[in-house]
Amino acid sequence: MAVHIENVEELCSNLEELELDGSANAEVYTQLLAIYLLQCDICNAKFLWKRIPEDVKASCPELSKLWTLGCHMWKRDYLNIYSSLQQDWSPLIQTYMVSLKEKLQEKAFNLIANAYTYIKVDDFVVYMGMTKESAIEVAKSRGWIFDTNNMLLNPKKPDTVAKEIPLTSEQELGLLTDYVSFLEN
Repeated sequence: MAVHIENVEELCSNLEELELDGSANAEVYTQLLAIYLLQCDICNAKFLWKRIPEDVKASCPELSKLWTLGCHMWKRDYLNIYSSLQQDWSPLIQTYMVSLKEKLQEKAFNLIANAYTYIKVDDFVVYMGMTKESAIEVAKSRGWIFDTNNMLLNPKKPDTVAKEIPLTSEQELGLLTDYVSFLEN
């Protein structure tokens, strides 16, 4: 159910054009704010929130709900991020919110896999925004080991990308010579 990123970027450009033309309404602002959040572009979301006219904010309560979600994202308050995402959203932005949740969960999962040797199940649940049972099942399905005695998860390290081969001394000397020659000329 994830939204195609290419379509989102194109739609974002079109919505920004509408805002610049002065023909933006509550729907345009709502979609644009939702897209900024989907792209994890909190800075642009914040500036958009400040640009939205007060009468539009007052007439569209969903904008306030979106901005509250954005504030939680800014603070990295995962518990409230996921509870905000569970709210009822209009059909206009429902798919964005589902995609955002999936994106945040995948990002959190990968970060945890790279950063932790062991993580408490309760902490993992907060980062993933799932029930304890669901989080454990997701972790197990990806090859993580669950220690039932200590309630810990042992993340499986992701496959590493081929490491960059270091330069030889001659190559490093050649690069240094090129830099010095560039600076002198």
